Amino acid sequence: MLTLKDFKGRREAIERRGRGIPDSVRGIFYLTEVAAVAAEKLIKENNNSTKNAISSLESSKLKRKRSPRNQLDISMTEFNVRDARKRSKTTPVAASHGNKKERVKQQKGRVSGANPPPDMPGEFKNRIQEMGGTVVELIIQKPLFETDLKKGEGRLSIPANQIQSHNFLTDEEKELLNMLDERGKLKAIETKVIGPNATEGATNMNFKKWNMKKPNGSGSSSYVLTTKWNSLVASNSSTLKVGNTIQLWSFRQEERLCFALVVLGLERDADGDDS
Repeated sequence: MLTLKDFKGRREAIERRGRGIPDSVRGIFYLTEVAAVAAEKLIKENNNSTKNAISSLESSKLKRKRSPRNQLDISMTEFNVRDARKRSKTTPVAASHGNKKERVKQQKGRVSGANPPPDMPGEFKNRIQEMGGTVVELIIQKPLFETDLKKGEGRLSIPANQIQSHNFLTDEEKELLNMLDERGKLKAIETKVIGPNATEGATNMNFKKWNMKKPNGSGSSSYVLTTKWNSLVASNSSTLKVGNTIQLWSFRQEERLCFALVVLGLERDADGDDS
């Protein structure tokens, strides 16, 4: 609704322009001027509403807090690593990340080798416990390919469509992995990886997203472990071989994302050590 305030500073100018208008059409002239003032007021109100909506959205985004993580007790008597597909339905850790549609999609990751996947060997449970690890999840079970072990590639590929649960990443980590650094490349998360020999120290690596484009223009996404991956392969050449099936497990050392790399099919003694 228009008020006298809307014509402040305009009234005299409108009257001056109207003096030269014939009486027969002067009424139409004034109606046109009033309509112009009304239209300008409406545009201004819409712009203010848009700005308020954007401000409210940005404010809510800043207030968004990280979802609390439930800690997983991995003592020798209570350590219980479930199959990732069961965990995504039953445990609060899985429920704290992602919506229902995303979780259903995650359960469809392909499993290579033994299905259901074998439990984590005892020596890896012990090593994770020593590191104070929590929130253990099976990420992927896959065979090693030649490209995984090529020195020129220098990375372990983790195809997104084979991942058993994407809940191992927090919302903040998912956002970070989609950001670009100053060189225009996707950012990475610094992580630790327990190698096939669990008794050895963990190796510092980078975990990042890798977008691949195909000749037909389509593409797919994977995650990769890089930086010192070649060193880990070289020091475990007797077990990291083309065709061998591996499991990659994630866990948290405090808040830091870490991984454990298990090679299936190795003979282990009663204590879980390789024999």
